[in-house]
Amino acid sequence: GHRFLVKRPPNGYFTAIAVGHSRDASRVVTGLRFDIVSADGTRTSKVVGDINSRWTPLLDLMNTRRQPIGLHGSFGHVIDRLGFIQSDGRRSPAFGGSGGDTLFDIRIAGEGQNLADSLDGFFGTVCEWNNTQAIESLGVLFYSPERSQP
Repeated sequence: GHRFLVKRPPNGYFTAIAVGHSRDASRVVTGLRFDIVSADGTRTSKVVGDINSRWTPLLDLMNTRRQPIGLHGSFGHVIDRLGFIQSDGRRSPAFGGSGGDTLFDIRIAGEGQNLADSLDGFFGTVCEWNNTQAIESLGVLFYSPERSQP
């Protein structure tokens, strides 16, 4: 598979994250679409995986204080169920199939309002799967307090 990295711009934030799945096998997560606003107000979208996925916006109209701080779902060879945990404690529904050999729940460690500020972005790998692309792995990147700028 090949690696991807989607960073939150300094003083920017994610406004929406959509999860894509295969038009043939709805259980498999085939893409992720991140809508990002930079500090200057510029809006961009970054798609990883299959751009022709069927998209479901799991997180929409997010603001600077309510950002994704974790992931939950399940995976076998590829991710087949995916949801997001937000800094206000809300969990989006896990989208995709009900199967999966391994459940996961990954979140930024810490407490309080500074969790949204700790989010740095997402990383993972995309692989070829049944003649399409699929999200093979996904993680959350965050700043640790020791590394933060003065």
